[in-house]
Amino acid sequence: MNEKNIIEITSEGLTYMDENGERQFIDFAACYQRYADQWSEPVYLKKFKEANPTRSDEELEASIEWMRKHKEVGGRDFTVPFIEFYTDPPTKFYFASRDEYDKVVYLVRKAKWRLFDWA
Repeated sequence: MNEKNIIEITSEGLTYMDENGERQFIDFAACYQRYADQWSEPVYLKKFKEANPTRSDEELEASIEWMRKHKEVGGRDFTVPFIEFYTDPPTKFYFASRDEYDKVVYLVRKAKWRLFDWA
């Protein structure tokens, strides 16, 4: 999908038109919950600790707690550019220009949610 599929972005989520011409809604609270839940999974926590070998257990726990509180609903990459939301399965939007990408990133931030920068 691309930016032309996006209809509206509010604090509750994003409304878009899918490939079949049907209105769909991405619930940002549900995306955030998927994000937050991963920080409780032992496999994910183990990978995080392995990726940060010099941090103490207290530092790691503080980082994990910060991540849980982070209102992240998806990821983005300005080099492609695209935004992928943590839906199940993930929903990805590609953008024809950096300006269009920046507009959507701005609207998600304005709605008080965050996108992780994968670039």
